[in-house]
Amino acid sequence: MTGFKIILKGNFARLEEIERVLGELAAYEARGDRPPTDLVRRLLELRGGDVSKPLEVLDIIDELSEGAALSQEEVARLHARLTKLTGVDYRRSSERPPVPGAGVIVIVSQGHYEKADGSNTGAEGVGGLQEFDVVTAVGESMHRNLAGRPGMEVHLAPRTNIGPQLELAAERLRANAEARLAFVDVHANAYPDPRARSTETWVSSEHSKSVELGVLIHENLLGALRRHDPEWRDRGIKYTAWAIMRSDKAVGKYGMDRQAFEERYYCVLPELGFVTNYRDAVILANPSVQQELGCAMAEAVATWGGV
Repeated sequence: MTGFKIILKGNFARLEEIERVLGELAAYEARGDRPPTDLVRRLLELRGGDVSKPLEVLDIIDELSEGAALSQEEVARLHARLTKLTGVDYRRSSERPPVPGAGVIVIVSQGHYEKADGSNTGAEGVGGLQEFDVVTAVGESMHRNLAGRPGMEVHLAPRTNIGPQLELAAERLRANAEARLAFVDVHANAYPDPRARSTETWVSSEHSKSVELGVLIHENLLGALRRHDPEWRDRGIKYTAWAIMRSDKAVGKYGMDRQAFEERYYCVLPELGFVTNYRDAVILANPSVQQELGCAMAEAVATWGGV
């Protein structure tokens, strides 16, 4: 599904229709069947691409799925053709940078930190469940499942405000001028109305390049959580300009190179579920679920990174 998701990248206007189309495409892919051209034509309509060439889009995605069977020149040719058909710079979305050491840097932020008085900045939920404790366990699991993978450099972010975290990101991008950096800021949600529940994932509204990573993390989280609650809801991919995602903070205040921010810094903020909802809280408080969620996000990042 990577090819189809990239085609849709950057279109935020019709999310429900996009979800429906992706779901149908996924069903065909799961069966090993070729999707009908009408479905691909609808995909191109949503993206604003060339609706007259759905068969050619399918043929190109089939060829790209062969992976190692293609030379770099053939891949570049197919990417260029797909870019022309879909209106998306597929080459920049899909190609992986050279790997002179770590090709992917990952910083896992555990969302909240302890204050000097021993309290923390996270929410408190049902039965006293602490968001701080949930994201600590999930973040440690994610870090543990990524650490040591070839081609990947992995860090736990300082448990502070965003300043030292963005400074770490800027430092690592300077140290490896070829790597992409995924910053995953793990949170659990809270809301005064205890009926609010389930998972949503936030990506930057300033730069849409993080959508692909956000979709992978979001889908893996839903898959893991639905094994424990088949009715776990999908609150979707959402777009924001929180400080950890903004150029005026990363570049203007904490020293990240602007080109590195625009081309190599990918930030995703998953909200695992609501600690203030009883049904969510029971699942999120389970240590084995916390380990599963960390593993699910680690696999998503590894898939995105191609390692």
